[in-house]
Order: sequence, then C-alpha cells, then structure tokens
Amino acid sequence: MTELTPPQAEAQLSEEVEQYAELMLAGYEPNPVRDRKIIQDGLTGSSRFDQWEIAIIDTPIVQRLRHIHQTGLSDTVYPSANATRFAHSLGVCVTAKRFIEALNSQPGKPCLHEDDARHIRAAALLHDCGHGPFSHASEDAYRRMAAMRVLLEHAESQYKHCKPHEILSALIVRSGPMRELLTVALPKLCEGIALDPTRIASIILQLPDTDSRAYVYQVINGPFDADKLDYVSRDSHATGLQMALEIDRLFYTLHVGDNKDPERDQRVILVSTGGVHCLEQILFNKMLLTAALYHHHKVRATECVLRGVFDYVSRNGSRRLCGRRLRSPVDFLYLTDTDVLAHGNHPAKVQRAISRVRRRQLPKRALVVSAETAEPGDPIAYLEFIERMKEPGEQDAVKERVLEAARAQGVECEDPEMGIWVDLPKNVSFSEPSQTYILRENGQVIQLDELFSIENWLDAYKHFFWRGHVFAPAAVRREVGKAARRVLKEEYGVELSELAETLCKHDP
Repeated sequence: MTELTPPQAEAQLSEEVEQYAELMLAGYEPNPVRDRKIIQDGLTGSSRFDQWEIAIIDTPIVQRLRHIHQTGLSDTVYPSANATRFAHSLGVCVTAKRFIEALNSQPGKPCLHEDDARHIRAAALLHDCGHGPFSHASEDAYRRMAAMRVLLEHAESQYKHCKPHEILSALIVRSGPMRELLTVALPKLCEGIALDPTRIASIILQLPDTDSRAYVYQVINGPFDADKLDYVSRDSHATGLQMALEIDRLFYTLHVGDNKDPERDQRVILVSTGGVHCLEQILFNKMLLTAALYHHHKVRATECVLRGVFDYVSRNGSRRLCGRRLRSPVDFLYLTDTDVLAHGNHPAKVQRAISRVRRRQLPKRALVVSAETAEPGDPIAYLEFIERMKEPGEQDAVKERVLEAARAQGVECEDPEMGIWVDLPKNVSFSEPSQTYILRENGQVIQLDELFSIENWLDAYKHFFWRGHVFAPAAVRREVGKAARRVLKEEYGVELSELAETLCKHDP
C-alpha cells in the first residue's frame, strides 16, 4: 500500500474533522452576553472574560474538555489530581493575557495590539480541543496511525515539529463550522469582532506567517509560554507537590526585541537577567513533576492499560470502544474519559481491563530497568538499548518476546494482548534553554544555555531518576520479571542486577 503524502494525510484528517465539527456544533448558537463574565479558578483566582471569549468557551467543542483530565488517571496516585483540560485552557487564556499586558507595559509603543491579543487568547482557549480521552494516553495511540504518522515524520511535512493533539486542534479551528462561528456568528454577537481561524491555528502550531513577529506566536507556543506556566503550576497545585514558581516576577522581566541572530531577522520575547532564576525554577519543577507525577510507576501502569485498550480496539476494525471504531485519530475526539470509564459497550477483554482501572486493580511492577539496576560491566549495551527503544515498534517487539518467554515457562496470563506491558518512557527533555533569549544589562542578547549547562541536569535525571518498567498481573509478576530479565540479557545484551526485581517488592 502506497504511503500517503503530507497533503493527502492532511486532506484526509481535515475531511474527518469537518464531520466531527459539524456534529458537535449542530444547532449551537452563541447566547447573547450582556457583559463580561467573571470566572473563579482555584489557581488563577477571579478572571474576567469578554463576551466573544464566553461564546467560544460555551461551544460543545470546548465544553467537552470538562471531561478530559489534564494528567490522565494520575488521581489513582494523587487523589486531588483531577484538573481538567477545560480548567487548563481557561488558565492558559488568563496567563496569556498577563503575558500580553507585561509585554505592552514596556517603554515604547505596544508590541501586541488588540487584534493580536484577541487571536492569542482565542488560541489559548482552543489549543487543547484536539485532545482525546485521558489526554496523552490516547495521543500515544493515535500518533502511530497512518495519516498522523505521515504529518509527524515526513521530511516535507510542515507539521513535523508539532504535537499530534495540536494538529487536531488546528484542523478543528480551521473547519467550516468553526470558521462560520468565528467569522460570522461572533461579529453579530460582539460588536463586529471577527477572528481569523487560519491565524488562530498558526498560533496553536507555532507556524508564523512571518519570522519578524515570532513573539506573537511564542505567547502560546514558545520555550516559556502561557501553556507551560499554567500546566506546571496547575499540576503542582492539583497534586499537592510543593514547588516554588515566581511567575509574577517573571512577567516584570519580559521584553520584545531582536534575537541578534544574523541568519534570522526575528523579534522574539526576551527575558532580562533578573528573570533567569524564574526560568530555572520552571525547568527544575518540570523535572520534578516528571519524576514524581508523569513517570510515577503507578501512573505509567494505568496509562499502559489505557494504551493497551486503545491499541487492542484500533488493530481490528470489527472491535469498538463505546460503540465506535478507532480507525483514525479523529475517532478519539468523539470520546471522553467519562465515556470510556462508564460505558459498557466494549469487547469483553476491554471491559475487564477498564473495570480493573475503575477498581484500581492495576498491573504491578515485574522488572525495573534503570541505570541503577543495570550491571556496571557493560553500560554501553544498556545505553544503546534505551536509545533503540525510542524507535517505533521496538517496545512492542520486546513485549512480544517477554510474552513468549513467559509462556514457555508455563505462565498463563489472562488477556495476553493487554496483560503484560513494557514501558520505557522518554527521558525528560529540555529544549527551552537553546530557544530562550536573555537580555543582559549591557544590552547583549544571549541564549539561556550560555548562562548555565542543562546537560548536567539531564545526566542527573537519566542516572538517578529515570526508570522503565515491565508490568504484569500481580499473580504472575515474579515469573514475568524473570522472563523479561532473561530476554534483555540474551537478546539485547542488557544484564540487570537482582535489584531490578528487588525494587518491585515481589511477594515472598
């Protein structure tokens, strides 16, 4: 079968998104709003939203985000971690407004005019509308589907640096029904205010129409943007993980200026040296959140079950989840967390897996793969293995080999398609320092990574915090762990110490 070209893949997804938007917005008409509204949030406090913002917030496409959790099912570990993509989207809009006010408060003419501000705030409200159920758990499943894979991996694709949910969000914004809302319905409702869907989509994707005004796009999608500031603060607040983050001080240090790059004539967001320690706080908190929340083994075990459910349904067109086939990334937009957990119209194996998630009967650690558990004799083999596992399909191949080895030992695992998982998450990444520009007291503009080396942080995380796991049902996890350990040694040259099993706290 001939692989799709990027234009063909985009056209296919656009057509499916068009049908989705038509269904979601059928019969929706913005209600007249006499005045701005105040919305209270536990993190950002009381914030005022304009009439046109309320019209966007009230759309079924945005209201759906009330039922998509910000961090999947992390409340299985942190009971209060139940923030939603809806609350996050409003929070990003509030933070973006503060960004705009901070940049415009600098001496000279305002760099962001009212039209810029409206499009940035609209992008904030709509930037996550492409998320599927349980946020990144479903994103990991549909990023491997044919059309999305072409857009993400093809050398000629304009989307190759974007995230899958951002692509879907942009396609939703550019769809016919949303275009009708933004260009026809809003002007009638809100004193002639009209928004350009193409421009909003470009801000979501950080695809500027001109490099000279890159700062307009960096408010929502930049190295230190409103999205990052909200999710780092919100995830910390929701979990109870205490982290210092001086956002107020950071806003006082923002400027717009030339990046001083002779090869690219760009005006970008600059941070004065007084805000550098605030940027360090954000990076440090991101690393701590990754270790304590995003890579927590219970959170990862839950996500493995969910990814197993999505993959199991999508691999066979006759299977359905909530009565819907999962043949395309767009199919995930019709589902919410509530649908998946509450609906009974699932294949029997899927229903059993979801029931276990609801009851928190999660798979257990069978083996820990880390620098700490790797035998020190041949660190090169371990590092090469970790790099190899980043390639598509490699972790699935290890899973199949572990299943075969476990079966050879007589291990009977219920629902083998979903009962054993190999989970080797990506190491925490810090691309921000090389993309952030610092304005020094002498007027010199430098990159943040010229002030401190982030490599030491990455090395520390890789050697002391990063862990991969093999998960299995509690009854067979000891046997699965031994089988996995043997597979890694014999087939990949990775020898793990006894600690790899000891850390799993197997029952005696």
